[in-house]
Amino acid sequence: MQKYINILKSNHNLILTGAPGTGKTYLAKEIAKEVILQEVKGTPIKILESLLENYKVDESQELQYKKILEDFYNQFPIKKLQFMSLEDYCIGNSDENENNFCYWMERKLKPLGYYFPGSSRSYLLYWSKSDGEYKVHGYLKQEKDKSEDELMTVLASDIYEMVKDNNPSSMAKKFGDSFILKILSTYYPEEYAPIYSKTHIENILSMFNIESKNKSIFEQNKAIYNFYKSLTKNKNISPWSFMHILYSNFNIKEGEVLQEGGKIDNNGEFWFVQFHPSYDYTDFVEGLRPKQDENGIVGFERRNGVFKDFCKTAVRNPNKKYVMIIDEINRGEFSKIFGELFFSIDPGYRGTDGKVKTQYQNLVDEDDEFYEGFFVPKNVYIIGTMNDIDRSVESMDFAFRRRFAFKEIKAIDRVEMLYDSENGIGNYADEAKERMNRLNKEIEKIEGLSTAYHIGPAYFLKLKNYNGDFQQLWDNHLEGLLREYLRGMQNLEEKMKTLKAAYDNESDSDNGQQQE
Repeated sequence: MQKYINILKSNHNLILTGAPGTGKTYLAKEIAKEVILQEVKGTPIKILESLLENYKVDESQELQYKKILEDFYNQFPIKKLQFMSLEDYCIGNSDENENNFCYWMERKLKPLGYYFPGSSRSYLLYWSKSDGEYKVHGYLKQEKDKSEDELMTVLASDIYEMVKDNNPSSMAKKFGDSFILKILSTYYPEEYAPIYSKTHIENILSMFNIESKNKSIFEQNKAIYNFYKSLTKNKNISPWSFMHILYSNFNIKEGEVLQEGGKIDNNGEFWFVQFHPSYDYTDFVEGLRPKQDENGIVGFERRNGVFKDFCKTAVRNPNKKYVMIIDEINRGEFSKIFGELFFSIDPGYRGTDGKVKTQYQNLVDEDDEFYEGFFVPKNVYIIGTMNDIDRSVESMDFAFRRRFAFKEIKAIDRVEMLYDSENGIGNYADEAKERMNRLNKEIEKIEGLSTAYHIGPAYFLKLKNYNGDFQQLWDNHLEGLLREYLRGMQNLEEKMKTLKAAYDNESDSDNGQQQE
């Protein structure tokens, strides 16, 4: 078991090949269970303290943070906010205007935070490319008689008053909480933490037992900032680096699962999927699916496939290991299923270095982990299984083969399945082992066959269904498979008799003695 685990950990991608019935799927699950099983960690606060103790400040990164803020302040000093025009505030009708306030909030300041302020509506006034006009939302819609320029004057004045007075509650009824926190944490980085999601904030408070003055999201945010200051008072760690440490080591989006004593459960998960000829990209990665709205009108929406959902879970739990088992991996059409992921699943391009734009990238939500491109996280491992003798193996893409380590599983390697205390066959195990070995040795002697055509122990587990009747096992399972092996060969019936004699220990080559 350990050698397979080592191969998987060092390569990230592993395919188990071998003869039918060698228990490759069962083995894949056992490997996955061992890989995802990790020692329970300490409490969140102890883990965080250890991370901070060993953290090495990246001076170049800190300078980049400061440069971003400096450029923003030069472009939008507080006094200028009250005089923002439509072009200053939003993109307007020009695709080249990326130096506006909203674009800074949404894109250029992203390294300083971990949550988008929201959809375009959260900005209350924005240019719609599709409709070719400005859109108005929120409290601004009450100003029906004002032009867009006049509405911008109202909006700019309110943003200016909020920032000048550093008073979030004064505008809480006009702006969204995330929008307010994004702006104030940018102008007052020594008072607010760079985190804007209420759910994320509550998860941090709960995880680290941080007390807040009240349930106001603004006070909760400040409580996190004070928590940061108390832990880093003797270290030169910026609040942005502190947030990076949190998000890189804890599941901030969903919260951590805690075991007895408040320790983090560090065990991962394994998921199982089986490929087949009709399986495609929409099943595995993403695609458009029909959706009916409340009026009964049917449209389409983008939905994640099983692998993308799997990777999203792994991204949210960076310190846990996740294993995707793809059974019968060769039965699917790789280019149709994986698409552009041929690049991302390469062990050398795991993580954001392997980020690719998917076919439906423009439909991904702004707060999605893969909004800027899909990638396979470094804590994701893939195990595929396939039978060597399947005809579909011959059509496997060489680019696909290059991205996986291959390990042959021989029938003799999996004999312990027969003796398993839970799933084995008890008193029939010894005889089953002997019959299997004799039969496989005879199979190898037939020209055109090899160890890839061995009969694995999984077939002999079926003896439980027949109360140990080896003849029924032959009649109902083995004979049909062996005839398929020999299809088109000369002297088929004679070869079948030889194989049956070996199975029954009546082979002339044994000289009357049982082979072991």
